[in-house]
Amino acid sequence: MAETSKVRIAYTGEALENGAMDINDLAPALLAFADLVKRANVLVGNTQPVRLMLNADSIKRGSFDVTLELIYSGLDQIKLLMGAAEDIGLKALSDALGIGATIKEGVFWLIQAIGNKKILNVSETDDNKVAINLNDNSKIIINQNTYNVFMDHEARSSITKVMEPVKKDGIEGFEIRNPYNYKDKKPSFKVVKDDLQLYETPELETNVVPENIIEQEVLLKIVSLVFDEAQKWRFTDGDTTFWAKVEDKDFWNSVNSSEQAFRNGDRLKAVCKIVQRVGANGNITAERSIIKVIEVLPKPTQIKLKLE
Repeated sequence: MAETSKVRIAYTGEALENGAMDINDLAPALLAFADLVKRANVLVGNTQPVRLMLNADSIKRGSFDVTLELIYSGLDQIKLLMGAAEDIGLKALSDALGIGATIKEGVFWLIQAIGNKKILNVSETDDNKVAINLNDNSKIIINQNTYNVFMDHEARSSITKVMEPVKKDGIEGFEIRNPYNYKDKKPSFKVVKDDLQLYETPELETNVVPENIIEQEVLLKIVSLVFDEAQKWRFTDGDTTFWAKVEDKDFWNSVNSSEQAFRNGDRLKAVCKIVQRVGANGNITAERSIIKVIEVLPKPTQIKLKLE
């Protein structure tokens, strides 16, 4: 027989006194909570996939109060609910999130405990925990799994989305409650509107990737042009269409002195500089410029003679 446990969360406020909540607020928040559980499950080292199930019968009036079940997908689809289960994976997950019996070991509590203070340094303790030293000379000792969830950008992004309904008028807080006594509305942990800024997703730390600069001789067709050195022209190389500034001063001198005239379909033989950069989200961008115009190749206008 499967060991069982539950996690109970609630959104509170005047707008929820009748037990109703806008599905457009609830659905993304619950999905984000499920994503948080799944991500934390990976971060604590569990290989068994986990799903979060909503027990609709558990909705209580006076707030939007729901009980959720964790399900490990096994061959027998055995339900394992957090807290009472002896499985080390479930306990590690419960501790890291702080949604079982160990609220003060979980990531929700840790975010609030650190608050607006700055982390000076982090070190490992002799008992394989993490010591977080803060700029007010205080120290927080936390388990490694909780710290891993705290530092994970994906998990923190899910937590931010879980808190999103609290931004709405009439919703005042997010709570974790005792799932075994539905009459007990006293929160084990609570987040109110004034705390929301603590739960915003921190910036993603990125490795500094140097710019990659390429200079190559290319043949380009002019798609559109403007006689302003500060503006970009539009080109195609036959494969890619792009905007690029023409930075060749000698070329601009010839244009401004009317030595150069252009027709639709003219081409340039030129040196194109491409600067590739890696953004904070990992995407690669490319910025192009024409640093040297070698030759202007007018669009052909004469027919080809067939010579004997």
